[in-house]
Amino acid sequence: MASTKLVVLMLVLFPLQCSTYAVAALTTWNVTKGLTMTPDVNSLTSVDAIIPFEHYSLQYCRSSKKNKANVNLGMMLKGDILESSLYEFNVLKNESCKVLTCESGEDVLSVKAIKKFNEFIRRGYRSNMVLDNLPLIASDAARGMALKKFCHDERNPLRSAPEVRGAAIGGCEQDRVFLHNHHDFMIHYNYRSPDEIFVVGFEVFPRSVRTPDCSKKTGRFFVETNQTTPKKVHWSYSVTWIEKPSSRWATRWDYYLQNSGAASEAAPHWRLITQSLLVLLCLSSIVVLILMRTLRRDIDRYGTMKARMKEIKSSEGKKKKNKNNRYHEIDSTEDQEVTGWKWLAGDVFRPPPFPKLFAGVIGTGTQLGGMLVTLLCAAVFGFLSPSYRGAIVTTTISLFAAMSLLNGYATGALLSLFHCKSWVVVMRSAAAFPAFCCAVWIICEMFLSMHGASNVVTVPIAMSIIAAWLGICIPLAVVGASISFRQWDISLSYNELARRVPSQRCIFHMLPTIFLPGIIPYAAAHVEIRLIMRAIWQGQVYHVFGFLSLVFAVVVITASLTVVVYVYHLLLAEDHRWWWRSFLASSGMGIYFLMYCITYYHTVLKASTWTATVVYFSFCITSALSLSVLVGVCGFFTSWVFIRSMYSYLKID
Repeated sequence: MASTKLVVLMLVLFPLQCSTYAVAALTTWNVTKGLTMTPDVNSLTSVDAIIPFEHYSLQYCRSSKKNKANVNLGMMLKGDILESSLYEFNVLKNESCKVLTCESGEDVLSVKAIKKFNEFIRRGYRSNMVLDNLPLIASDAARGMALKKFCHDERNPLRSAPEVRGAAIGGCEQDRVFLHNHHDFMIHYNYRSPDEIFVVGFEVFPRSVRTPDCSKKTGRFFVETNQTTPKKVHWSYSVTWIEKPSSRWATRWDYYLQNSGAASEAAPHWRLITQSLLVLLCLSSIVVLILMRTLRRDIDRYGTMKARMKEIKSSEGKKKKNKNNRYHEIDSTEDQEVTGWKWLAGDVFRPPPFPKLFAGVIGTGTQLGGMLVTLLCAAVFGFLSPSYRGAIVTTTISLFAAMSLLNGYATGALLSLFHCKSWVVVMRSAAAFPAFCCAVWIICEMFLSMHGASNVVTVPIAMSIIAAWLGICIPLAVVGASISFRQWDISLSYNELARRVPSQRCIFHMLPTIFLPGIIPYAAAHVEIRLIMRAIWQGQVYHVFGFLSLVFAVVVITASLTVVVYVYHLLLAEDHRWWWRSFLASSGMGIYFLMYCITYYHTVLKASTWTATVVYFSFCITSALSLSVLVGVCGFFTSWVFIRSMYSYLKID
């Protein structure tokens, strides 16, 4: 018994131990003295404007070298595109003021370029770079300066917590916009051997200077919208190499993770988990009470009544009067005791309205559940480290396509139970949700292409992605359905005529069914949802997958137990229409998530363009729909197991 408890405790705590664990890159990039390192420039990003742009969409000094970095699907969809730069860092050699030589005359800013710089600075855009697969981060001094020199403080969502990653393009001083044309780079390193080092940190402090000597005394380089002539700009930088003897290759991402916001909120995580476990304990107690006491007592009474009726029917030689009296006694007992859910034994397994639609929805939710569980397992064990650029998006899309097998199996099983086998329904179930996601994606791409965003995918690539996705989903779903058609070739027994449903209390009406039960699982995940939204829209790194896995388990169990209690009382009210109700009772969590997204948009995000608004709400609507279907399927499967177990003890003559 003690060993069993120890195993359970280890299973609970293991995800938490892995919450900050990330597998480092398998290849250690050793750098020898005398070599030259060249950082890659990444997209321009803004917390306020949301839309990413290519680095050279602004008139920076451009390198003629072609970048050889591999780009995966996740990087393309996020606009995480790396390009070569003109910066050159001689290993272990400090540079005080080095001026870039622009190859195509980018050091003379046109009037149009000046206005574009002004617009991007006012929207809070930041330039991003990567050195040895480490993103550029702002130094502590730069972040302190960002709070004072941000151009539109009333719209800055990070007023109390300036952005860490990247360098601000510029800033404002007394309503005048200046450009950061000088960067003080600080490269942290450690020795692997006397002649080899490895990079453990990449920081920058951007400045605005007017002269090529990088002096602060000459004033700032302003970019004003009333500029009528081209303006000469000097792009310069300095490099400082700083040794960090205590830093290791495996832990060089710790600084990014510790400043992500999620790591600083461990206490709220634990409070959330504790509160959720208390709610879970209460719900478990209620379910145990229903199963162990109420149901058992009802089943025992029903079995005793049936035994008494059989005893009277089998007894012969008794007087007819006494026999009629005994039958009258049993009929009275039946009227008193056979009430509630026991009356529904011949109707509880009656197929729901729109059975094909129901089967498709459950199949889609099963597919999403399989994808999320597999994704969390991979993330907990560190295979989706932030060092693998675009890995989470690419893995999510790949797993969703692979889990179409579960979609076809679940859809086929329900179609078999409902006696409406159809290959067309299976293929529609496999293609419906991907088609919806692709439609939303295409709408976003149309808006993004009008602004020239960096995450716009060309039409041939988009069509190939859609064709490959559907070409994988549909065949796998057909394979899964063919398996379930053979394994679930059974039929549900129910009366020919449906039992009339009495008038119900308002709590069992459709709107209360959707809104009331869903608030319980949402409350268990609110803190985690807030951290995920911050990581997606505020440029932070989300890495506490251990907490996320535990919260996901709590949400699933809480939603399942809530639906069990709801379905039991629904059956007590003699309503056998539980199929759709069991799904909708927990799917309301997605509605609360969408309401939070609206609140987040107005209080934190404050997108400055229509395109940013369309992109944000497209993501939120798709996520809310996915969450509703996923949690709703958990409620349905739990109700199915509960009802089958409950009525399996009830013998019907």
